[in-house]
Parts: sequence; structure tokens; C-alpha cells
Amino acid sequence: MKKIIRLTILFLSFAANSQIKLPRLISDGMILQRDAKVKIWGWAAANEKIELNFNSKIYKTITAEDGTWMIILPPQKAGGPYEMTFSSSNYHNIKKYPSGEWISVTPVNIL
Repeated sequence: MKKIIRLTILFLSFAANSQIKLPRLISDGMILQRDAKVKIWGWAAANEKIELNFNSKIYKTITAEDGTWMIILPPQKAGGPYEMTFSSSNYHNIKKYPSGEWISVTPVNIL
């Protein structure tokens, strides 16, 4: 019985380390810059294979020894909403984000 418990704990610890983690910037509702290359990055277990399904194309990379990874997407036209699906030993989905321009409005009294 103790052997089964130890094996279960060992298996769960490996599964927990292999999860794809994304920064808060990369989430549902984000806006990507149109007509510019876009860097998508995150963390996972070292030497983990990361796959990104975006706009009917698949982009692949492998994490570095420190667990970091990056995929550079080619320029996209304005539009959307798009969907990104990340996969490795786990699955992460980002939905409903457009590609376009950021607009900033400054109140007159600040100038």
C-alpha cells in the first residue's frame, strides 16, 4: 500500500511540473498588435515540447533548461476574435481576443 501511495505522489509531482504557465498579459480578451511580429512566452518543465495552434497553423518549440519558452508569431491582419490553444502534457486555451491597435485617451486636464 505504501508503495502505491509513493508512486502516486511521484507521478503527480511530475504532472504538476509539466504544466504550461503563461504570464498574465497572455489571457482571454488580450489584444495583439496588428501587422507586427508577436512574441508569446511562458514557462513549463525543462525540455518540454510546447505546441501552439493559432489561426489554423501549428507552432512548436521546446523549453530551455530553466523552463522558459518563446514562440514568435508572424504579423497578423486586424480582425478576430481569434483563439490560441497551447498543448504539451497539459492543455491551455485562450479565447476571444482581437488583433488591432491600442488606443489611449488622455483627459485634457492632465496635459
